[in-house]
Amino acid sequence: MALAYAEGVSAARRGALRRAWSSLEARLNRTAEEVGYRLLAYLAALKPPRARRAGDDLTRIWGIGPSTAQALHAAGFTTYAQLAKASLEDLRRALVAAGRRGASSLPTWPQQAAYLAAGDRLGLAEYLRTLFPKPEVR
Repeated sequence: MALAYAEGVSAARRGALRRAWSSLEARLNRTAEEVGYRLLAYLAALKPPRARRAGDDLTRIWGIGPSTAQALHAAGFTTYAQLAKASLEDLRRALVAAGRRGASSLPTWPQQAAYLAAGDRLGLAEYLRTLFPKPEVR
């Protein structure tokens, strides 16, 4: 606090100022916390939850974006388990039928889907790390 070092301010006055500052700071923190909770409650009430599509969120697989996921859904691939069991040729056919070109990451999709179907997010992260190792920092 800058006033603590001002000339002509007694030690007793500095102590009183410090206590007043601490009290004000505590009240501001409590108020900010209350406002934060009220804002979260308001936003939760304001925005209804999105309608969930049947099946899994295929965009969690690296290389599958919303339009590719839509093409896979149209071809009948709606769950991680279905994608994990699919052949690469079936996946390519699904993309071509939707007018999409092949994706360079397509060969990794079944393995990624297998990890997600098993609920093994750590395994998926490790698999992706083997595909994309961190570059060495020199």
